[in-house]
Amino acid sequence: MEKEKKQQPVRPVHQVRLPFGGSLLRASVWRHQNGKEAPRFNVTFTRTYLEKDGKTWAYTEFFRRDDLLGIARAAEVAHAWIVDKDGKEAKDDE
Repeated sequence: MEKEKKQQPVRPVHQVRLPFGGSLLRASVWRHQNGKEAPRFNVTFTRTYLEKDGKTWAYTEFFRRDDLLGIARAAEVAHAWIVDKDGKEAKDDE
């Protein structure tokens, strides 16, 4: 009987965290690998904030008008990380 392999939780390979307007904006970079093809990276965005009770932290994938410049900055930093990572992985394959 084969041992069952425990699946490791899938986690982002990189995160950009920016405090912004009383919230924490986060860009999470996910790596996807299909066989021997070059990896692809996707990015998701979240906003962490305090609930009205002032004690409970919550998160959302919806953004207010004033969050958008922060999201743009987080996207820029995530993009730079992905470009740097792609370049390093390409050199490793040579």
